[in-house]
Amino acid sequence: MAIESIVLVVVVLAVAVGLLVLRVPVFAALFSLLVGQVLSMQASSDVYGFVASLSGFLTYQYVQAGLLILPLALTMFFLKGRMDKSRIVFEAIPALFVGVMGLLLLYPLLPFVANLLDMGTEGQIKNFRSLALISASILGLVSVWISVPKKHVESKHHDK
Repeated sequence: MAIESIVLVVVVLAVAVGLLVLRVPVFAALFSLLVGQVLSMQASSDVYGFVASLSGFLTYQYVQAGLLILPLALTMFFLKGRMDKSRIVFEAIPALFVGVMGLLLLYPLLPFVANLLDMGTEGQIKNFRSLALISASILGLVSVWISVPKKHVESKHHDK
């Protein structure tokens, strides 16, 4: 296994374990990445103009990456401890896909992430990118469906 593959596995595991240890609802983390994707695509030029006028040392791609990751970081901060401990087992696989999805969304933005993914997957990342994003999205939906509690309805014959 190449060092690039090991780095990718460590990054994905770090995100997944971080979500599970902090007990952050995985569907919220996935939603945060999607919000970050929209922000990085739509608001990055305005934010870049503002940040460049203040500092001048950040590139456009780093501003986009920051906007992509910011909602996830805020979600992890504000929603820590909101997932029941009993749900951790069910959320493990979707948590891994949040890490994978984060890397895949950073792929076009940061050259070093693109290089790592290209070398770690031996150039096959472009073939599997859509499949991984679709899988992460479906697992996120399943996580939402499982996480929302059923409404308790009292029966007509319930003694009070």
